Amino acid sequence: QAKSGYMQAIVATANKLGRILYVMVKSKTEFDEDCIKTNEEEILRRKLLKTQQTLEKLQNQLKKSA
Repeated sequence: QAKSGYMQAIVATANKLGRILYVMVKSKTEFDEDCIKTNEEEILRRKLLKTQQTLEKLQNQLKKSA
């Protein structure tokens, strides 16, 4: 949404969900909630890593300016 805007974000999300549902119907598979949990954990891990890197950069800037 931040890059393209509100409406394009909605269309992109609907498109993604549509593709997922199409593959599920075509291959006759059920929804697997374990896959989503893994992705959420990975996303949180990446956010934590990125935040730590940003904090280290800010600390280095403070050391240089002091």
